[in-house]
Amino acid sequence: MGKTANGQVVVTTRYVDPYYAWDINGQLYSTEKWCQDIERRRRAGIPDDVTFQSKPAIALGLIAEAREAGVPFNIVVSDSSYGDNPTFLDGLDTRNLSCVVAVACDFGVRLPEEVEAAAKQPQPVQLAPLHRVDEVLATQPEEAWQTITWRMGTDGPLTKQFVALRVYRAVGETTGPEGWLIGERPLPGHKGKIKFYWSDLSVTTPLARLAELSHRRPSVERGYQDGKGFTGLDAYAARKWDSFHRHLAIDMLVLSWLALQRPPVENPVIVLEPQAVQSPNEPLFPLRA
Repeated sequence: MGKTANGQVVVTTRYVDPYYAWDINGQLYSTEKWCQDIERRRRAGIPDDVTFQSKPAIALGLIAEAREAGVPFNIVVSDSSYGDNPTFLDGLDTRNLSCVVAVACDFGVRLPEEVEAAAKQPQPVQLAPLHRVDEVLATQPEEAWQTITWRMGTDGPLTKQFVALRVYRAVGETTGPEGWLIGERPLPGHKGKIKFYWSDLSVTTPLARLAELSHRRPSVERGYQDGKGFTGLDAYAARKWDSFHRHLAIDMLVLSWLALQRPPVENPVIVLEPQAVQSPNEPLFPLRA
């Protein structure tokens, strides 16, 4: 933040469809130093069985709980804080969960043709070059970029240009599974930065579907904004582990109730094939009559 500030960091899971985002679960993140401080743990009431976990580790635990609770999902979306973490991605793989996650410009990949060529080399075993995703996308021809509208917003269609190519995600000398490297850029003449995503969805997945799924995560950010703006998510300076989670649970319940008060979507579309759908951008209020 560039300054010293007070606050709590929480990892949350939300169910997101083309129309709404529903709160599911959340857990407070505590630094390793705090978790090892016996006196601080006592004052904060942190349970004895709670040990230090990184945010990606907490996220995997929350995903497991959502699955056990019967939440209907099979694709995980996240920002680059999780998308750039190999342990998080490996955890999704072991749970047989597909993903579409944002990644940073230096996310590592290997190209299929170079991996295949390296495998044909005689001993010692050759390793294909490791590439940054921004460098790979910079080599894509202009005709490879497609203009896609993934959703209808309140101010009109949400449209950008996308490209996707098959790569292997990789870190150092480790080569992971094959998937999609997805690039997103503004329309010609519009301002904005290029964004990058990784997905392990099948090779038959249409680009329009990848583009739509890569934009499910902003609905999660709206959940935080609505919580802070309407239900006091950030207005209670919790000092205890249990009181923080009670406050979080109440906030999630209220947000879920408010979501039920929205006017119903007229003629909702069950999206099997990618198409632009109308999704609400307005706040949770006003309530439905």
